Amino acid sequence: MDLIPYFPRDPEIYHIKSYHNKENLEIGEFGSAEAPDGKLRDVDKAEAEAIGLLNNTYTQVLLEDELIKFLKEQQK
Repeated sequence: MDLIPYFPRDPEIYHIKSYHNKENLEIGEFGSAEAPDGKLRDVDKAEAEAIGLLNNTYTQVLLEDELIKFLKEQQK
């Protein structure tokens, strides 16, 4: 099964307004998404909640075993 079509071609990396970004004015109130070219865009509360920024479940990197577990949990 080819999984590549299910993933974005240019994935964004998300940044949360946490203790290490509190003073960074480039990071929006609910966080920001960074495109591969480095451009930031603010995310709204709904998007931040949907991707897990507000409850700290968002992760930028998943190891193979973690990815399999994550995908199985998404099927429930």
